[in-house]
Amino acid sequence: MNDLSNYFGLVACALLCGALVGLFFPARRTRIAVAALVAGLALVPWSSVPSSSLANRVFAFYDVPSVSSLFVATFALWKPTVKIRVGVLGIVVPCVFGLLLYLSEFNVLSVDLYRFGYAPLCALVVSGVAVLFGSPVVFLIACVADVLHALGVYANFFDAILDVPFWLGATVYGAVRLAKLLKRGKSSAPSEG
Repeated sequence: MNDLSNYFGLVACALLCGALVGLFFPARRTRIAVAALVAGLALVPWSSVPSSSLANRVFAFYDVPSVSSLFVATFALWKPTVKIRVGVLGIVVPCVFGLLLYLSEFNVLSVDLYRFGYAPLCALVVSGVAVLFGSPVVFLIACVADVLHALGVYANFFDAILDVPFWLGATVYGAVRLAKLLKRGKSSAPSEG
């Protein structure tokens, strides 16, 4: 990791801490003000050791949060009045790809998919696919991830677009949405009699 990656990761973890606390407040201005205050306080060391801040502790555990995680935290804090749709592909593709990626990391699959994330061509291909099949939100996330990967914030492009907390959240969200759709489909089906 380079210094830019470390600073970006530390600030991003502080912002995630702020976002988690800010979500408990109903008014947008209050939510954002509390999130900014908590993020600032998360960077302050508890003792004379500089690495004793809350953001450093989260950074040691979380590493550099993905662009997707940062987007979801920002979206949750802002809570825009306009609905942002990512589409079925925007939900299914990260879930399936994350499953394959993490299975390959645990050697369940014989192919090491994570290794391909180090190639700059992979980042361009994924961004191109996002342009073709994704919604504007997916395209924006892929482009920002591509730029940050090129700047060296992320050594691996897959780390820029996907991390375990985001993957778990997307998988649970997708499963809940699928269960609701199936339940709605069963309740609207005509009964045989």
